[in-house]
Amino acid sequence: MNMINETPVLQHFHIGGVKHIHPFGLSTSQDDFVLIDIRENEEINPNDTVLHKSQLHIPTSLFSSSLDLIPTDKKIVIMCAHGIRSVRICSWLMRIGFENALNLDGGFAIWMKLRESL
Repeated sequence: MNMINETPVLQHFHIGGVKHIHPFGLSTSQDDFVLIDIRENEEINPNDTVLHKSQLHIPTSLFSSSLDLIPTDKKIVIMCAHGIRSVRICSWLMRIGFENALNLDGGFAIWMKLRESL
């Protein structure tokens, strides 16, 4: 299975040019990347699992004013609840020069379902 795809495998929403990383790619990727959770504070359960050692939380509502927090020397994986907002944010990031932005295919919800099925 290819972990990075030009079109999503686990979600229907897509914007041309955005690349998607399969949730299993988070654990198998040899690349150094930062996972950015863009869910709003009220969407996050205190018991939610941290998915990656280099994880940031920047809510969508604060994202455009928080660009200085985003590293430019690593791949960036953007995650929301279902993959729709993260595709939009990835597209926007790519337009302003963050060419290493990837969408977490299916978002947090799909990642949790896949994890439970293991």
